[in-house]
Amino acid sequence: MKLGKLLAPAAIFGMMLLPAATASAQNNHTPHKRSINQRQQRQESRIYNGIASGELTRREARRIENQQERIELNEARARADGNLSRRERIRLNYQLNRASRSIYGQKHDRQDRN
Repeated sequence: MKLGKLLAPAAIFGMMLLPAATASAQNNHTPHKRSINQRQQRQESRIYNGIASGELTRREARRIENQQERIELNEARARADGNLSRRERIRLNYQLNRASRSIYGQKHDRQDRN
């Protein structure tokens, strides 16, 4: 009898945790997609701000935007099968890192539109 009184609350508590556990298991793949998309949006914003402030020339902006388009194309190809492998994610992050350095370098190279 005492064992039943102890197991009932434990079973109820376990059932309450079950939906949370399954929800977190289903969302394991979305942080990667979100982080890549967030980085792309942040880089687009940096490009736009560089154009608006005059830190980027038209030619620099065009070159960087072409680089961003290639990254987006590579991401679309990588996601075409519905899954982004670890290798594909590493490659996209490498490309985003290079693009980020390129944006920084072009914005700080003392060339301006004015």
